[in-house]
Amino acid sequence: MKPAYLTISNDMNPDNKESLEAYASQVAPMASANGGEMVLRVSTSEVIKGAPPQILTVLRFPNAQLIREMLSSDEYKKLIPLRDKAFSNLSISITEDVAPAGPGAKE
Repeated sequence: MKPAYLTISNDMNPDNKESLEAYASQVAPMASANGGEMVLRVSTSEVIKGAPPQILTVLRFPNAQLIREMLSSDEYKKLIPLRDKAFSNLSISITEDVAPAGPGAKE
């Protein structure tokens, strides 16, 4: 199986920082226990076009099935109310490597 990435785009809810802290303190160890490791966490510094998220986070997992199992677990489902209060806008996706494109691209 090939690695998969959990990509999270979000805007934090400034009126509910307590929910964000509670959610983050519980979901980070859960992701780690499922093989997840932080690859990238960045904030938007300049908008060229469109409406980008305030924060973009990418975690790498050994495979997509581990991400699906974590997100469908009872443990994670208990965090959804906190998650939904913590973010005013949220997008969660699973992505996988694709073949490199262009001349000279390496596999």
